[in-house]
Amino acid sequence: MESTMTADQITQTEKKIPVYKKVIVVLSVMATIAGTLTGIMTWANLGFSDAFLAKWGQSFGMAMTVMMPIAIVLIGIFSKIIARAFPNMRPLPQAIIVGVIASIVMQSIMALLTSFNAVGLEVWADYRAGVINAFITAFPYGLIMALIMTTIIKPRLLAYVKS
Repeated sequence: MESTMTADQITQTEKKIPVYKKVIVVLSVMATIAGTLTGIMTWANLGFSDAFLAKWGQSFGMAMTVMMPIAIVLIGIFSKIIARAFPNMRPLPQAIIVGVIASIVMQSIMALLTSFNAVGLEVWADYRAGVINAFITAFPYGLIMALIMTTIIKPRLLAYVKS
């Protein structure tokens, strides 16, 4: 018996994106953000010294396995809190607020981890200075990335993942 599909069913089937492609897209966005932020923060603490690549690689690995999954969860939580706190606010201002909050929280945590990796905790003053230096140096980029992420990339990424 021959099965027949309508034009709509064929179009729907052709538009289905395989899960592995969705994972690759999400991971590449995460890797770009994590790689750049940890690179800036590692550079802020070490400069382009001989230890830079090794320490950046360690920080990048930590960011991808620990920080990025946490970031995804936190951005979802922040989005829900802002939507409930400001139910009459348009989506764009809500997304901007979420972006600013996410940027500050996530970069603070990344600065703590990256500085721990680059400087260590042996001398508290050096660690504290490293955290502050990493955060301040990376903040402009991180803020811009967070705003782009929450206002442009996140909605498109959600639509892509749901397709």
